Amino acid sequence: LPRFRVVIVGGRPTSAEDDPEARELARLRRLAVELGAAGHIDWVGAVDHDALTAYYRAADVTANVGGLQTTVQDGRTGFLISTRDPGLYAERIASLISQPDLRHELGISARARAEQFGWERVAGQLLDVYKGLAESRGPATKVGAALPSSGWPLRAR
Repeated sequence: LPRFRVVIVGGRPTSAEDDPEARELARLRRLAVELGAAGHIDWVGAVDHDALTAYYRAADVTANVGGLQTTVQDGRTGFLISTRDPGLYAERIASLISQPDLRHELGISARARAEQFGWERVAGQLLDVYKGLAESRGPATKVGAALPSSGWPLRAR
């Protein structure tokens, strides 16, 4: 097999004996040793939100959770695994390891997709949505037009 790294990012286990996250992390570390994979795994733990982009940029396979469902296009910009099926993860990872051209194409497509999500562009799109909503509501619902006669802020009765 080619050299590879598995990077596991996330989690904030505590030292509490009953912490389920700490127990799961310990179980996974033991499993990695038993399978002879411990030398290929980096256990990063929790990272600041700003640092996540670097990990997302480097990822080849991601879980189908959170914002990844929107940003990653399965089979076009990466692979999303919607179940906890280890066989499916292994299949996708094996295809990436054995097909360097596929990795390259996914990477190019992922970069082009990520460029669509810059703050300036997203803010402009959000502003367009707000403008459209304001225009569709008409003048009677503009901000301040429907304030109660009792004044602002509203008083509890």
